[in-house]
Amino acid sequence: MPFKRNEIHELSVFLTIVQYRSFRKAADHLDVTASALSHSMKALEQRLGVRLLNRTSRSVAPTAAGTALAEKISAGFELIHSGLEDLNDHHQGATGSIRINVLKDAAILLLRPAIPIFRQRFPNVELEVAVDDQFVDVTAEGFDAGIRYGGTIPEDMIAIPLTPALRWIVVAAPDYLKTYGRTAVPEDLLSHNCIRIRTGRGQIYKWEFGTRR
Repeated sequence: MPFKRNEIHELSVFLTIVQYRSFRKAADHLDVTASALSHSMKALEQRLGVRLLNRTSRSVAPTAAGTALAEKISAGFELIHSGLEDLNDHHQGATGSIRINVLKDAAILLLRPAIPIFRQRFPNVELEVAVDDQFVDVTAEGFDAGIRYGGTIPEDMIAIPLTPALRWIVVAAPDYLKTYGRTAVPEDLLSHNCIRIRTGRGQIYKWEFGTRR
């Protein structure tokens, strides 16, 4: 059965009296009169049918039953306070953790300048970044998000573009051009020594050429 409001209040008052071992000190802490606390405790003892406090003219001490009750409800109140503190954290902003899997280029070009801003806006969020150029199933590996080149994202994944369309260019060192000459058309590259890269899936990236805009 749920507690009534006055019952929760009486139990809280009882714990305060046990803590201070004094009606007067407990009353000062709660900003009420010692007489009000005394009446409240008498009502609690009558309803429970057991004496909880031994009173003398100089001090107050819990009985054996009172000590046992104080230990039990103290743990309950600590749990309540913990829940309220967690709720307060949510009020202060987002909490939790985020795991992101990104390519090395994305870590340098996109995440590095963005992380300080993210930490400032969401100080209670733990950010874990895994840098990996190999193909990783983001969902299966337990990541919350990933950053990949557009052409490598599976069709069933939800994707949001983070940059305009990227343009790849073919470059050569000046000394190489002096030795082997410049190219006039893409087909000339067939007779040159080209360095190719592999994608995260292990496939050699195929060059695609278009007109300059």
